[in-house]
Amino acid sequence: GLGMSLDAIIAAELLASVISAVTGAAYGVLISFVATSAAVPPADGGRWDAMGMIILGSVLVQLIAQLSGAGWGLLLRSSALAIVADVVLPLGLWIITGAIPALQGVQAWLAPFASVRNLLSGHMDAERWAQVGVIALVWVVALNATGILRLRRLSESGGG
Repeated sequence: GLGMSLDAIIAAELLASVISAVTGAAYGVLISFVATSAAVPPADGGRWDAMGMIILGSVLVQLIAQLSGAGWGLLLRSSALAIVADVVLPLGLWIITGAIPALQGVQAWLAPFASVRNLLSGHMDAERWAQVGVIALVWVVALNATGILRLRRLSESGGG
């Protein structure tokens, strides 16, 4: 029935987002690898120390960004609105939590841009991983789940 086809469409949209994110991350890693290989090596020889973590971080940054965008698309059902929401809301949250001293402690827990810096640094600890987990729960899981629930309600009511 309609519920099955809606689920298939949602799964296809999310799979396309994952493929796009991994492809984008792989391209970025390749460019970084070429640039790093061409650069003059540091005196301590530590050029490659954090490379594995940086590669993983690059993939996770792309996945969070793509799946957050997919979540906005599912929720808002408008590409233009989803693009604006996917940029303006996280950026606004990042700016506000950075500008208000009382909120600076929650910035890394709620604003995706704060996690990007940590993931791409190549140096993660338990707290930084926990922050990435919260970011993923809020900006990927909750957003996509809310969008999927909204679509299901729309399809059940015939409001496509």
